[in-house]
Amino acid sequence: MRGRIGRSRSRPTSKAPRAACQTYCGAMFDPNTAYHEAGHVVAHCHFGLGIDSAHVLRRGQTEMEDNRGRAVKCSGLTQPILHFNDHLWGRSLEQLLGGPCPGELHRLFGEALLVRGTRVLICDYAGPWVEARKRKMGLAAVMLSGGYEDMESFESILKWLAPDEEVREQLAKRCERIAEGFLREPSIWQQVEAVANILIRDGIIKGDHPLLAGIKGMRPLPS
Repeated sequence: MRGRIGRSRSRPTSKAPRAACQTYCGAMFDPNTAYHEAGHVVAHCHFGLGIDSAHVLRRGQTEMEDNRGRAVKCSGLTQPILHFNDHLWGRSLEQLLGGPCPGELHRLFGEALLVRGTRVLICDYAGPWVEARKRKMGLAAVMLSGGYEDMESFESILKWLAPDEEVREQLAKRCERIAEGFLREPSIWQQVEAVANILIRDGIIKGDHPLLAGIKGMRPLPS
């Protein structure tokens, strides 16, 4: 997600932005945001369970309704089929924060928690990394210019997965390394560009789009 929830401020909402002009110059949908969300989309298709939809909001629009019915302030939003906490606990992160402590989570879910969480962290990292590559700028600069919600999500999940600071640092570096290596593959970058072009043109891509059907699959995590 790009903006602030998740990654101008004007009228509230529409679930699906209208079709845009097809050129970058004066495009209704921002190309940088489109590439950012495309990074999330492709990562979710390879490392997660796929997406419900991804959106880039029209220029000047700063809020939309997500698939949980919540108003979200953002410039782009990728909605996975299942959120990390939905998959494990069947409840929202807000509820989870009032629930068991991290140590108890590890006792209850063990390796399944770590594997699923690692996949989500990779998907969170992918959006800002793709935007940074597209804009030819540093990752930190992308975070400061709109990718902070991804970083908040990344750090929040990381804390729950690894209560120990040293383990957290190792896990974060591993997820970053996996995401960067994956996204540098020429065939993967072609998929990112194809998804980004759809978002630039239409402002939305659904999870059942033929392009995404061809790249879905649970990619094994490298060691």
